Amino acid sequence: MRKKIGNYKIIRELGQGGMATVYLGTQISLERKVAIKELMPSFLRDQEMVERFKREAKASASLTHEGIVNVYDFWKDQNSLYLAMEYLEGKNLEEIIESIGPLSTPVAMMVATRIADALHYSHQRGIIHRDVKPSNIFITRQKEVKLTDFGIAYTPQEPTLTQAGMAIGTPAYMSPEQVKGQRPDQRSDIFSLGIVVYELLTGTRPFVADDDEGVITKILEKRPKWPKLINGDIPWRLQWIILRCLRKNPRRRMQNMEDLRIAFENLLPKTSRKRDQLLSEFVSTVFSDEHQISKKPFILFRKWRWGAVVAAMAAAILAYSLLKNRGIIHPEKWLPWIQKNVPLYETRDYGRLRVVVYPWARVHVDDKYVTTTPTADPIKLAPGRHRLLFTHSKFGSKTMEIELKPREERLIVVKMGS
Repeated sequence: MRKKIGNYKIIRELGQGGMATVYLGTQISLERKVAIKELMPSFLRDQEMVERFKREAKASASLTHEGIVNVYDFWKDQNSLYLAMEYLEGKNLEEIIESIGPLSTPVAMMVATRIADALHYSHQRGIIHRDVKPSNIFITRQKEVKLTDFGIAYTPQEPTLTQAGMAIGTPAYMSPEQVKGQRPDQRSDIFSLGIVVYELLTGTRPFVADDDEGVITKILEKRPKWPKLINGDIPWRLQWIILRCLRKNPRRRMQNMEDLRIAFENLLPKTSRKRDQLLSEFVSTVFSDEHQISKKPFILFRKWRWGAVVAAMAAAILAYSLLKNRGIIHPEKWLPWIQKNVPLYETRDYGRLRVVVYPWARVHVDDKYVTTTPTADPIKLAPGRHRLLFTHSKFGSKTMEIELKPREERLIVVKMGS
């Protein structure tokens, strides 16, 4: 490994990608750490790869935003092309998910909000990232969230480097229009960010298969599994946002990144103090091994908790036997009361009501709140007549009455605002 490249002293190699090697270096004149990206010499004769490397430098240098990695320098010598960038002391989201699993909803929303803001800034300047994925999103020790790697960014004003119909990007995070080789726009990045947020909250991607061909087929043809079925803590409202980002037709998605940023921001903790506290705790966990140490005490606590439950049940049974033997309680007197108050129908006779509401609604049954759609779980109701009420923040409420028979399963579809 060389000790010096241009005006930079090389400290060590940070890693290699498909087209470049990245080094940690020091800018001698300013004594600051930088990341130096070197195009692999084997690509120097590939005019398209050289042009892509130049465009990455140009695109990144034109973007000055706290959520986008800064570019300091670009040059060429007899060996290769080089790009000097801000050195990020941290971990990317791919590493973080592999290490600690899914993120909590508030932390995921803080990360997603900042990335959406960075992408909105990029889109305003006519640059589509086209490779939004966890490995290109960094969390630093200073609690910064940074978007990196504009290597395949698309700028409409510049001539395309790919032939019509050629797909470009990382298959698992590509939008349907990218897969088809169509011209991308900001809605393509919205689709990719939707996949990233899905993965942040569930620990898995919405489109998974044994090979890239299978993944691409699912992106084009299959609907993703509702993330709330994987992580029940995800709010219904957030699930709706994610699924809207993942619609196959770009016209049915969120139409711009600013709207998506606002939607994520509305799900953040209300106070900045709470946000900072949660982010600080998250960063402390990411950059320590405490999460690995804490698993054992949690398991011990869980075992202790069940032991306490068993002990409490045993104590209750013993107390019941003593009180009954001494004639203090009389269980035989409870039977008439139980028989008098038993419901008309047994639980196994209950009907199931499945409700589909467009776009969504709060559902009340017999003047009691039951759920908010969309929901995968049916509503269990005793046979008989019931009054249903559907409410929405932007549309007028709707009511209906139904007669449910024992063990009947019924589907009701309601369209609000019509």
